[in-house]
This record gives sequence, structure tokens and C-alpha cells, in this order.
Amino acid sequence: MSARDEQVRTTFEQYDKDGNGKIDLIEFRELVSELGSERSPADVEADFNAIDKDAGGLLEFEEFARWWNLRSAFDNHDEGRTGTIGLRGFQALTRALGSSRGPAALSADFDALANDGRLAFDDFARWWSVRSQFDKFDGDRDGEINLGEFHLLVNELGHTGNPTEIAATFESLDAASRGALSFADFLRWWSTH
Repeated sequence: MSARDEQVRTTFEQYDKDGNGKIDLIEFRELVSELGSERSPADVEADFNAIDKDAGGLLEFEEFARWWNLRSAFDNHDEGRTGTIGLRGFQALTRALGSSRGPAALSADFDALANDGRLAFDDFARWWSVRSQFDKFDGDRDGEINLGEFHLLVNELGHTGNPTEIAATFESLDAASRGALSFADFLRWWSTH
């Protein structure tokens, strides 16, 4: 186990007060508060629910570790310790996380996400969870996915449906009938699901 993995495990165990191997919402709120967050209880609960991929009401170590590693990477690019990052931090962070998107594409992504030239962690985390999955299935890296890739992506993200339903959804998103979806097309669908 690497030193980084040990740090994440130690943090997890520190906040797993009842020792059941999972972090509940109360334990998560304490952790977020001790990290200095000023988010409202409702926002913290929304974050918890977004991290809790299996919707079990408890964060398992793997779920926590994904969030913790992303949070740590974000904080490393938050130069002013404001809880937000600018365009340069956004570009550096996405490259550090393994994105191969170019500067122009990342600049466009940032402009679509940012508020007054800054991007908060929660907004980044929501975008990254979808963007990284989309990019994983964009085999030729052209910024689009075809129906087969869409089917795999939808299943990977935990949505179920028969092939006919998935094809119908794809066709409704592919308004130009090009046989491919851009990330913006996919994100519009994802944001409603």
C-alpha cells in the first residue's frame, strides 16, 4: 500500500466513528466541516448522495477514496485557497487527472462551467465524473460517441434500459442525425437523469 493510500485509509478510519467500515452522513458532515467547508447542510447532503454511487446511505471506502483523491487534487490546484480554481488551475488539474483534452477544448469547458471566472469543487466534481466517463468511451478522441459507445457509457454510469430504449434516447439526442453525440449533447441528457 502506498503512502497516499495509507493516508486515505487513515482519514477514512478516523471519521468512521462506529467502526463499521462505512461513513454515514453525520460522519461525512463532520469531515467536511473539519476541512473548513462553509457549505450548507443541504449542500453537504447533496454531495454525500452524489458520492454514494450505490445509493446505500453509507460511503464505502472505494467511494470515499475516489472523492478524497479528487478533492485533494483540486485543493492542490487552488492557489489562493479560496475553494475555487481559475482557468489555469482547471487546465492543470484536468491534465493531472489524465485528460488528454487540448487547451482550447478545456477553455471552452471552463467557460461553460465557471461562475465569474472561478470554479468550485462541487461543480468540478460533477462535471469530471461525467466528462471522464464520456472521454473513456470516446475511442477515437474526436469528442463524440456513437450508439454502441453510448450504450456502454449509459450502462457504466448505472442507467439501465433495453437496447431499443437506449437507441431511442440516442436518436432523440442526435438532433442532427449524425450518428454521434457531442459531450454537450450527452451532458444535457445526463443533467436531467
